[in-house]
Amino acid sequence: AGLHVLVRTKDIVRGLSQGNKQTQDMIEYALRYVEIKPPRDIGNDEIYSGLASLQGIVDKYMPESIAKGAMKKGMSTATKINKAIDVLMWYRLMAGAKLIVFERELEKAIIANSKLPLEKQKSQHELAKMAGQFVNDAFGGQNWRRLAENVDNAFGRKWAAAMASENGMKWANLVMFAPDWTVSNLRVLAKVFPGIEKDPIARKMYQRYALRAAIYYATIGAGIQMMLTGKPIWENDDPTKLDLGDGRTMTFSKQVMEPFHWVKNPIHEATVKQSSLLKGIEEQVLNKEYIGGRAGPITTEDDPVFTAAGKRLKIAGQHFAPIFVQDIGRNGPEGVYGFFGHPIYGHIRYGFKKANGELE
Repeated sequence: AGLHVLVRTKDIVRGLSQGNKQTQDMIEYALRYVEIKPPRDIGNDEIYSGLASLQGIVDKYMPESIAKGAMKKGMSTATKINKAIDVLMWYRLMAGAKLIVFERELEKAIIANSKLPLEKQKSQHELAKMAGQFVNDAFGGQNWRRLAENVDNAFGRKWAAAMASENGMKWANLVMFAPDWTVSNLRVLAKVFPGIEKDPIARKMYQRYALRAAIYYATIGAGIQMMLTGKPIWENDDPTKLDLGDGRTMTFSKQVMEPFHWVKNPIHEATVKQSSLLKGIEEQVLNKEYIGGRAGPITTEDDPVFTAAGKRLKIAGQHFAPIFVQDIGRNGPEGVYGFFGHPIYGHIRYGFKKANGELE
């Protein structure tokens, strides 16, 4: 599926560069129903303005030195890395994948609709709205105004409209990390059930998604753990994560498992899903490397002043780096798994657990 997306995305880019009318018409039609632009969650503007402000402070107040040059070089490199990742992730892979899945889901919906009695058939516009909303839920990147308009009762619609406003979205991003991503993940699981998604054609889109995810986890995920530990995933303390057998765990699919994490431990999930700003402030005030985790203090009483300042600056600076770069900082090269939605947590335990729980 991933290879198909890459190949088809390349075809779309080639068609646009060559002025292919069929490609242009397809994209124009899809844009009526699918949000192609990156979601606010990724915080492009906030990250770049924050880095620019930090660079301005360094230029103004820090005397010329090797350290100043290194800091400026580091911030410039961080900006370039973020921009390169943004182009690849959001403007190529994500946009292309959304267009391709919209095409395929709309085609399936049209075929399913044609098999219904004539009086129950829907227009292509209605089917495209279903396919477009499914794509926005599955990939993230919502049309919040449209979501607000679809709320049934007047009270709920009023609050949804307030949340969908520019100020509402700003406050949501200040309080919570990736609200768009979280809402999308919860919707894509909830709409599997008939009581929530009433239209059978739309519901089948979400059910196919959930079924594929369950099959992947029960086969590939379970197989990986059996090879590493010799035990099935249902014996794990947390069945939503794979046991790597060395003291660490892996979330097989962060997107699929997030709703289950909210159900399993909502207080912990709400803690770790705070915005980077709130977590950054709490880390500094509480002197803790990671809010919501078991990490130790940032500094100790024995640290010299400049050492303590450097440690605090390092923790604060981590919030400006992409998540998978933060994972690489914690886990080394294996942190790249986080880029593909399979982050690794914990620390290596030097020894493997035997069946009786002892280490060898």
